[in-house]
Amino acid sequence: VPQTWGDLVLGSVETSLGFLDVKPSTRAAPGALAARPSENQHFREVSTTVWCVIVLTCMAMGLLTLLAISKNVDEQAGRREPSALTATLMAAAPALHAAPML
Repeated sequence: VPQTWGDLVLGSVETSLGFLDVKPSTRAAPGALAARPSENQHFREVSTTVWCVIVLTCMAMGLLTLLAISKNVDEQAGRREPSALTATLMAAAPALHAAPML
């Protein structure tokens, strides 16, 4: 008989999927459950393609965020010409259009 809502949900998931080894955790709060992977469960490594997509996405977001911050700093400082950092980031920004093709 399930004692909590978590017991009911995790018990039904364990029954339907057949691979969860759900046991009460010794460090968790009373009544809480901790799911542990069973011995026959296997996780594959992340592929090189996925890593490349993640890196290109992070680089694009980082570059665009820095460019936006740099432009705002220039504008708040009252500069008429972009700073060296802003000019460099503006020169690098068109390279982002090639990222989806890689």
